[in-house]
Amino acid sequence: MIVTILLGLTEQVKADNFNYYLSTEGLNYAYVEKNNNQAINVQRGNIIYVTSMIENNTNTTNYELGKGKLTLRWDSTALSLVEVNGKYYNTSKSSFTNLTVGTINKTSNRLNIQEFSSNEIIKPGKNKLMEFKFQVLNTANIGVTSITQMDGEDSINCYHVKEAKEVKCAESLYSDLRFNIQKSNNNKLAWLKINNQELEFFNENTDEYDIEVEKDVENITITAGQKDNNAVIGGDLGTKKLEYGINKFTINVISESGIVNTYTINVTRIDERSTINTLQSLTLSSGDFVFNPNIVDYDITVLNSVDKITIESTLKDSKSRYAPGFGNRVVELNEGSNKILIKVISESNEERVYTLNVVRALSGNNTLKSLMINDEKITLNDDIFIYNYEVENNIESVTIKAVPSDNKATVNIKEKYELEVGDNEINIDITAADGSKASYIVNINRKKILSNNSKLSNIKIIGYTINFKPDVTLYNLRVKDEEEKLDIYTVPEDQLATIEIEGNKNLVDGTVIKVNVRAEDGTYTRYFINIEKSKKNTLLPVIIAIIVFLGLLALCIITLIRRKKKEEEKKKRLQEKINDDSKNLDSIGVEMDIEASDYEDVENNEILKEEANVNTNSNQELSNDLNENQIPIKKVLDSGESQNKDIV
Repeated sequence: MIVTILLGLTEQVKADNFNYYLSTEGLNYAYVEKNNNQAINVQRGNIIYVTSMIENNTNTTNYELGKGKLTLRWDSTALSLVEVNGKYYNTSKSSFTNLTVGTINKTSNRLNIQEFSSNEIIKPGKNKLMEFKFQVLNTANIGVTSITQMDGEDSINCYHVKEAKEVKCAESLYSDLRFNIQKSNNNKLAWLKINNQELEFFNENTDEYDIEVEKDVENITITAGQKDNNAVIGGDLGTKKLEYGINKFTINVISESGIVNTYTINVTRIDERSTINTLQSLTLSSGDFVFNPNIVDYDITVLNSVDKITIESTLKDSKSRYAPGFGNRVVELNEGSNKILIKVISESNEERVYTLNVVRALSGNNTLKSLMINDEKITLNDDIFIYNYEVENNIESVTIKAVPSDNKATVNIKEKYELEVGDNEINIDITAADGSKASYIVNINRKKILSNNSKLSNIKIIGYTINFKPDVTLYNLRVKDEEEKLDIYTVPEDQLATIEIEGNKNLVDGTVIKVNVRAEDGTYTRYFINIEKSKKNTLLPVIIAIIVFLGLLALCIITLIRRKKKEEEKKKRLQEKINDDSKNLDSIGVEMDIEASDYEDVENNEILKEEANVNTNSNQELSNDLNENQIPIKKVLDSGESQNKDIV
């Protein structure tokens, strides 16, 4: 960017009103005059053209330009004086064609022109002397700098034509031209190269370029340089791979101030590859459809039993290929819609997509996989839809968990069911994925509380009277000798109790009739009726046998005592006889009598013992029957007669 700035130094020259100043043509051709603190905005990298001028305000042509002297000073860290055509000044635009310049002294921050002159007329108005070219350095600090015409050293002489004399037009000149250096907006490229060859048609102001390369060119190298070193260049620089067809590359140049400029390079690699990307044939293991290579969308329906489908196809062009994972294969099918893609890529990388919309019919499975009641697993049968379940009376509610065989089926069930005592029917409704429905029925029996009352409220025997009490279980009843069976009527305290009568047939003296009462919960009470008959009294013989046994026992004891006493006496007499040596034969006879008598006594004792044992066994049998009456019966008897007659 070139900015032309007016470096103005105005100095009134005597009464003729000559103004001499440094001028730079810039915005609005502004003039910066002596002691003016206005700063002109410039950017790093800008070129500043400064022109030395003399202005004739007399509107006359009476003056010729004589000799002059000019000294400029600047900050060398911010500005640099640039040579033009090998000189540090330029007179090609001067108003004075015969302007000559003498000795020049140049340092890094100072230019001193010892002498310049011209014998030409100073025309009314502005007259250019010489031009100086400055550049704002890219390394200049941001801020204010200046170019100064030094006070006390510069002067210009004029020659008055009419008066033919030399006069001073200006002396002790001073001007401070201020510049505000800002960040550069320069975001242009200085050059652009492809494969190290600079583009002949490159222009920094042209943002897009089209380039064509041969089909065998696989890579290109892009290099570029920014015009402003403070700008940042980026994008697709370096070696780039070329695909067939158009390859678009961009280069971004960001100015120091942050403004982005983008250059676009469209590189076309000639493509002679095949563009065919169609199928020759397409078949599926299930489902009916008509294939056309130019039709890419198909709707296909299969049965629910088809859980996978095999795709088989062939390519029309051998140079084409399937996209990875989208060629021939086996595809698992979900119930409902399944979208299957087949992608064919031509040699030129153009892709064609065939879409198979396969609809697998929804499942009609409306059965249960598992059923749990209060976390207890129920064994299911495919053909059974009614199940019975029983809980104790203290179970007031149940939780039921039902899982369908098909996870897409829905089960209509509550989490918890309250139970009434007795039967409770619970329905479990299942809807399959296809909408078909089924119902399971669970009959839950909540047990009632069972009675444990096994007592009778009364026993009546036709023709006989007993003083019955519910808590008394043993009764004696004398019946007629010819009575073989009694008409017994019983009344339970709990009508749910069951009654069984045993032994009520072929009655004899000593028969025990047993009345068994079973409560609802299984508890037993047994009532005993001992039958007595007058002619066949079995108790009296027992008593008589006991008395006889006791009498015989006493007799035996007395006999033994007497015998022992008698033996002692005999022994005593025998001893006496022996001592007297008398009658050995009589002694022997006495001993034989003793032995015979002993034998008879022993035999009598054995007979008494047998009779006693018989009586003892009879008493023991009666005692056992009486003891049984004290133990409740828990088990139902299988034999005997049952009778439960209500008494009206």
